[in-house]
Amino acid sequence: MEKKEKTVSLIKHIIESFVVFFLVFGLTILNLLSPIDYILRDKLYQIPRGINNDIKIIAIDDRTLEELGPINTWSRERYADLINILNTYDEAKPSVIAFDITFSGNVDDGDIAFADAAKESGNVVVVSQLVYSEKPEYDEDGNKVYPVETVVNPYSELMDVTVQGYSNVSQDSDSKVRRISISEEYGGELWEPFAKVIYDKYCDIMNLEKNYKIKHDKYNRSLINYSGKPGDYEAISMVDVLNGEIDPRAFENSIVLVGAYATGMQDNFNVPNGYSRQMFGVEIHANLLQAFMQNRFSIVANPYIVGLITGLCAALVHFIFRRKKVIVSTIVMFLAIALELLLGVVINNKGYCISLIYFPLVVFLSYIYCVVIGYIRERMKRKKVLNAFKKYVAPEIVQEIASKGDFKIKLGGENRDIAVLFVDIRGFTTMSEVLEPEQVVEILNQYLSLTTKSIFNNKGT
Repeated sequence: MEKKEKTVSLIKHIIESFVVFFLVFGLTILNLLSPIDYILRDKLYQIPRGINNDIKIIAIDDRTLEELGPINTWSRERYADLINILNTYDEAKPSVIAFDITFSGNVDDGDIAFADAAKESGNVVVVSQLVYSEKPEYDEDGNKVYPVETVVNPYSELMDVTVQGYSNVSQDSDSKVRRISISEEYGGELWEPFAKVIYDKYCDIMNLEKNYKIKHDKYNRSLINYSGKPGDYEAISMVDVLNGEIDPRAFENSIVLVGAYATGMQDNFNVPNGYSRQMFGVEIHANLLQAFMQNRFSIVANPYIVGLITGLCAALVHFIFRRKKVIVSTIVMFLAIALELLLGVVINNKGYCISLIYFPLVVFLSYIYCVVIGYIRERMKRKKVLNAFKKYVAPEIVQEIASKGDFKIKLGGENRDIAVLFVDIRGFTTMSEVLEPEQVVEILNQYLSLTTKSIFNNKGT
């Protein structure tokens, strides 16, 4: 009987473990809790790693706008002045000057001055803007895609003397910028992101080997691993540079990004490591640039493989929960969750992002389930034993057993020093022969009531 019960229990635990496996596997594939998973992944994957001090930002901030007026009223000659100031010293000028500002269409005579300064500098990068179709199309694999409908380029004189990259970034369902398209096709040409073009230009000027092995998924997208939080990169007010308050040699061999740094310019976005703060677009491009320089992009790993591995691990952990005591189960639970989170970070650093929430969630629920089931079983066992003892043992003894929690009965018994009292009724045989049965029962009831009361009063059985 005992062997049969163990077999049944083992089969039950195996079935439960399969249920746990399919639960983790299914949740990972369907990604039903993506908003929560995003939060956990952001906490672990977007830990600040330290910024590259060679990347500097010249900020069109509130002070600049207060002194120079709204940006749409400026002559582009101001940008020409900025380039000339940065290039004051030939031996100490920036390696790249990149403008995260849209320069579409001609404005005034300053357009030519800006183009001439960019041409003479030879290291200027400007942005283009991709315009995507609002109606999706489907590729050969049946995936929904939004093709590029047109490209907003800089005015022709500037476009001829600079290199361009698109400044578009993608926002996830929670409106946070986590990914970027590595390239886009339009008009038979391959267009690359702003940060990638800056990186290529920087490598050409500094004679560095370019890294072209950027991981991307089937949609040609990569996840951004941010290096800094909002405000981490050094930002210098543009008006201070124009007014000569900053020594241009401070930008020697640096990559200078010029862009909006004021909330009113509506170029700020939610980012995974910003918490309650938004990040300006120029800061996002700085993070992207550093990611290109350090090749720190990742892609979402195959959910079927991740679900299979994490599901099997969760099933094993559940099986341990069902076979071990609470203390062991608690240690196993914390170790399993900690190991999964640690491996997630290591794998992300290798270029693959995995969902982190489903394994710990199901393992925790499994732990709670096993603890509750164990508690209920222990309560039922305790009640069964106590009910059995109540038939033979004084209430005081039952209470003592309950308080000690000693519900184990050893097969074969155990040695104890006890006192046994044998009692008899004198002349009972002779008396029972002459009395009516009802009289005998009445005498026995009186006798046993007195005896039982005495025994129980002395904690006997």
